[in-house]
Amino acid sequence: MRIFEFADAEAQLALLRTIIDNTWTAIAQQAEQKKLADAERAAQVKLKPRTKKSSNVATKSLPTPTAPPPKKATALVAKQPPPKAFKPAAVNPSTIKPIPPTGQA
Repeated sequence: MRIFEFADAEAQLALLRTIIDNTWTAIAQQAEQKKLADAERAAQVKLKPRTKKSSNVATKSLPTPTAPPPKKATALVAKQPPPKAFKPAAVNPSTIKPIPPTGQA
């Protein structure tokens, strides 16, 4: 089945030009609205008075500790026995049997 064009090439170009122009106009309007909203927010920030921080907070210091707490981990490690060294089992050479050869030549 064959579909025929309903409009000629010039009408299609005119439609495409209208669509593109409307798209760019909408994008430009959105950019302008965003620019105005950003400027409005910046003006609001400038109008707000800043609160001053108290300078007394910086001059206070924490009390120094008198002695460090005792270390509990070292006491637990000292009570454990040292690990045993690995020793391979003794092998009696008379009990070792050779592997029989396979039938492959």
